Amino acid sequence: MKFLNNSAANQFLMVTSASLLIVSFGTSCGWPSFSFLILESTDTPLKSGPLTTEELSWIVSIFCFGGVAGNVLFGWLVDKLSRKHILYVLAIPQILSWILILFAQNAIYLYASRLLVGITGAGGYLIVPIIVAEVSEDRVRGMLNSILPLACNGGILMAFVIGNFFDYETVSQILLTIPILYLILITTFPETPSYLLSINRSEDAEKSLKYYRNVKGKSQMNKSFCDEFYELQKKYSRKSEGDLKAAVTWKWRDFTPKAPRKALFIAIMIIGINECCGAFILVSYTATIFATSGSVLSPNLSAVIVGLIQFIGTYISTIYIERSGRKFLLTLSCVGAGVGNFCLGTYMYLNSMEKYDLSELAWIPVVSFSIIVLLASIGLIPISFAYVAEIMPEKLRGVGIAIAFAMSWIIGFGILKYFAILSALLGMHSCILFFSLCSFMGAFFVIFVIPETMGRSFDEIQRKLEL
Repeated sequence: MKFLNNSAANQFLMVTSASLLIVSFGTSCGWPSFSFLILESTDTPLKSGPLTTEELSWIVSIFCFGGVAGNVLFGWLVDKLSRKHILYVLAIPQILSWILILFAQNAIYLYASRLLVGITGAGGYLIVPIIVAEVSEDRVRGMLNSILPLACNGGILMAFVIGNFFDYETVSQILLTIPILYLILITTFPETPSYLLSINRSEDAEKSLKYYRNVKGKSQMNKSFCDEFYELQKKYSRKSEGDLKAAVTWKWRDFTPKAPRKALFIAIMIIGINECCGAFILVSYTATIFATSGSVLSPNLSAVIVGLIQFIGTYISTIYIERSGRKFLLTLSCVGAGVGNFCLGTYMYLNSMEKYDLSELAWIPVVSFSIIVLLASIGLIPISFAYVAEIMPEKLRGVGIAIAFAMSWIIGFGILKYFAILSALLGMHSCILFFSLCSFMGAFFVIFVIPETMGRSFDEIQRKLEL
């Protein structure tokens, strides 16, 4: 990382510090996996006693309601508060969520905690990309954006590892320190130069840009820096109120032409495939699934292995997304998730019949699960939302991304809420095989419907959508 020794060092530090919020959100996503085993047992720390399947399904899914609320709330606040103030505000629900878990007496405490987690996740995924866009240079923007999925999966892995070695209460105490550390670090960075210019604080904006370009004095203010600041000033000086209103005004009839209509359809389908490939729900129930499947490894150790594989998969994606193209990685991801789900579902079905000796095949759950998570992390998980942003027309990009996020939370809620219930009624293998079917159908959709966007200009992508 040679750029750490030059102008991008402070950009990296700011984005990394802000991404600690996403790390904390990731730990909350991984928390149900190892916690459910004890919460539904007679050793539960809750005074109300072991949780029921219905209560567990609400705990794991209710954070989607928080996600919808967070989308609306922070979508409104992003134009009302500064970037740093939003970062401060986001620490509050995340810290409160861990405090509620620490002092939980019954399921109600955990419901409230998960709602707050959803609010944090929605706000974090809205504001951190804006921070990246406003502080980063073009040459490192792609790398800095790739920190987000790495941060989330790193948080999931962290939760799995800590959950494997510490008890329920100690885990919550350790993970509570992450949003507190995030809040402390964020205070050390200046506001973004773009936001400061938008409120006519030109002198402060120049100081901010100097910080994020690691310019320590007038002697280092080269032509590149001066040109960049001049372009930023020009950009915001010509944005009158009328210009801003015209830029953001849209109507539903704007989706009438074929290109935006097709783009919205593809966006909704890609998000649906992302949710229905099973990767996220399987991560949420990792330990429970391994306990059910009859794996030779302990449930929590299996979860650690899966978390590590997910992190590696996301890292691979950041390397190859600009080399192999979106379609190839999405297709590979769908096919791989389909094969992995099919193998895992078939094994669980045969194992549930109790008339087959599968002791020599006990490695299948871990391998199948690893294939699902690895390949979903290479394509579907990190690429889906970035792809949506690439195909939406500029005027409709904001509302298009908002619709995609809303669909993600809604579909996610349905899957998270009813997975445990349907698993109890139909057998977990039925749900896993359903994910396999969705993944294979997703592969056909990616191959035959969506356009490749790598290396293509916005106009080229829109022309492809017109076909």
